[in-house]
Amino acid sequence: MANLDTFNIHDFSVEYTDRECFALIRHFVRSEEYVTSQKTLFISDIIQHITNDTLLNSTIELLKIGTWFESEASIQSLLNFIKENYSANDRTRLTAITYSALLTYEVYMKYWAELSNSDKPKLIINIKDRNIEHNVSTIGKDIRISGTQNFIGRIISPLSPSEQKAEYCKLINAMADMDFDHQTRNFKRDIKYLTRRKENIVDQELNEKPSNPHNRIFSSDFAYIFFQRLKDTVKNPLADYSFIYCKMLEDGLIFNRVGDSEFREWLSSNYEVEIDKTKQLYLCTTDLKEQLYSTIKEGI
Repeated sequence: MANLDTFNIHDFSVEYTDRECFALIRHFVRSEEYVTSQKTLFISDIIQHITNDTLLNSTIELLKIGTWFESEASIQSLLNFIKENYSANDRTRLTAITYSALLTYEVYMKYWAELSNSDKPKLIINIKDRNIEHNVSTIGKDIRISGTQNFIGRIISPLSPSEQKAEYCKLINAMADMDFDHQTRNFKRDIKYLTRRKENIVDQELNEKPSNPHNRIFSSDFAYIFFQRLKDTVKNPLADYSFIYCKMLEDGLIFNRVGDSEFREWLSSNYEVEIDKTKQLYLCTTDLKEQLYSTIKEGI
């Protein structure tokens, strides 16, 4: 029995007005910040909130021009059922959620063949009174698991330990970025799992090197190893190294005697990292950084 998520058409935890839906759809259509699949997934989430029939139909037609809804025939009988059995308001909301599920499903299917050798899953949508249920969320989880396993299988043997570590970091950062952008924690377990696997590789390398060659900076072997792993997560040098410096200083992992200028000079000499005066902790802290800091710390 497939796992189905149930939605009541009048009970949404996040509700957008039709004006907001139009503005968001227009933004993502024009945006160059995201690849097509990302933009389409954002739009699919917005569609389910539309209550205006004209806006819904124009959005559907726009997406058809972009070659989406190629499998529209698979939901035609459901659309006919909605049309024949529901009032105008309920009909628009049920139709919107149905098209939202189909669009998300089609985005997923474009990547299914690359991530899994199994047959493509079937989209399931059922309507009961004013509740609509579908299995899109389950399909998305299956794709994420298949993608992670495929990624791990690809990098385990052909790459050196340091190259494997770099690849793990790329995936962890990509997942963390997606959660941060959408203010979710969908990848929390994946990040923790991949971080643990990455740390096992790093342990093998660090065992061959001096534990703490910078005992002027770091208060223990643990602190040095911890910094090395945090360093691999840096994307914005000024903000990220400011957070690492202030947080490790606060936790006693960097000696109190190591001031801002000494730390920056040490970064420059050892890693060719040039940053301006570090920011105060409250100016460079985010929930994502706190989460990643704790996860890596627990994994050592």
